[in-house]
Amino acid sequence: MALAGAELGWVALWLLVSSAHSELLSAAFEVAYGAHLLPLIAGAAVSAPLVRSGDRRGWVHLLTVVAAADFASLVLGLCVAVWVPGWLWRSAVLLALCAWLAVAAWSVIFVRRISASRTALPSRPVDAVVVLGCGLVGRWPGPMLCRRLDRAIQLSSPDVPVVVSGGQGADELTSEGQAMADYLHSTHGEHLRRHHNQVLVEDRATNTRENLRHSLEILREHGLAIREVAVVTSDFHVQRTEMTTDVVAGLDRENGGNVRFSVFGAYTPPVARPAAHVREFVAYVLWTLRGLKS
Repeated sequence: MALAGAELGWVALWLLVSSAHSELLSAAFEVAYGAHLLPLIAGAAVSAPLVRSGDRRGWVHLLTVVAAADFASLVLGLCVAVWVPGWLWRSAVLLALCAWLAVAAWSVIFVRRISASRTALPSRPVDAVVVLGCGLVGRWPGPMLCRRLDRAIQLSSPDVPVVVSGGQGADELTSEGQAMADYLHSTHGEHLRRHHNQVLVEDRATNTRENLRHSLEILREHGLAIREVAVVTSDFHVQRTEMTTDVVAGLDRENGGNVRFSVFGAYTPPVARPAAHVREFVAYVLWTLRGLKS
């Protein structure tokens, strides 16, 4: 649908340029439309490895990136259409160009924050580390989740518990929490023993808010005084997670708590990065706009 929407945008621009009855503008638009195929081909090329990897959503990821490239390439058509005679049409095209530039600037800021989250470290000592779950491969964490768990080990200090949080999906053989715990004990067992890091399993959560709420409950059930909590997720998911931590921390204060969250990103495997960044940017924009309305 998104891809069709972008192509409809090109059709609308073509109709606008055609109405000017200018051979020069028509020729320029044909060049722009031909050039717009280059980012589409590039998007398909960078996403093709995910299709070959056997991921069930591989084609969806590929089409997501191609659709994003198609929308981005509309700027080429807009740059031609802005020369169509008539102040009304020019004003509309200029407004569309401004909107395109605003989204482009927003996406640059989004990507820069993603990059910063991968190497950020806690500014204050943390009392616990919570790792958010995501997809499994059989009974084992997938590549993206393994990166999150490795990042959690990097952030964990001696005697700091690590909560692995995630329920069992309808198509999963075990809970994400249990698979994450198995990975940590198998891959980082020596580190956990040497630093006395207890691994606590939360296996009921179905979304980020439940991840945080249930993890706090488990930590407090173990008699742990929790003030500073580091939350680990994938880099592209950091900004939406921060929105959720603000909500959960507010609810915790209403119930007499005083928890503070800080969110840290883990590298996303390169093969999954383009589609993940596109989807999350769109979701982040929608969440932000919804928040501004409320």
